[in-house]
Amino acid sequence: MTSKIHRLSVKKVTDVMVMVAVKCKMDSNKSMGLLHQCFGHMGMSTVKLLANKLDVGVEINAKYLSSYDCVACAAGKAKCMNYARDPVRKFKSLETLMMDICSMSEPPIDGATMFMFIMDECTRYKWTYLLKKKSDAVNHKVLLNRLARQFPGKSVLHLR
Repeated sequence: MTSKIHRLSVKKVTDVMVMVAVKCKMDSNKSMGLLHQCFGHMGMSTVKLLANKLDVGVEINAKYLSSYDCVACAAGKAKCMNYARDPVRKFKSLETLMMDICSMSEPPIDGATMFMFIMDECTRYKWTYLLKKKSDAVNHKVLLNRLARQFPGKSVLHLR
């Protein structure tokens, strides 16, 4: 269960950094953190460039600025994991079908405004049907049930 959870490890800044206007000497890590936050979480290389060119209110030597691990930036760049696949696939074809009706941005020549997408969970076989209105989907589901009955022992058990 823990494999679906992210683990993000970064160093937290222990000191609260306030009052940029106060001229004081700080160590390179604290001053880099302060500048990084004041410039709106800008990249470290850009912060070093700006520290050389601008009077930022803190006496620093941009040459000796060390990189800074920002918790907010690391959390913003972290990716969510995708959903895991279902470990148990269906064994019988046409046992469970997934169905969805979607609209189209540009209607084709025949005037259909949406399409119905059906997929078999076992074989991953897919059907698509163009629909002019949602009520047309019933006809295609009936045709699909007839198709399933043509094969001995096959019937659609679940339709999602």
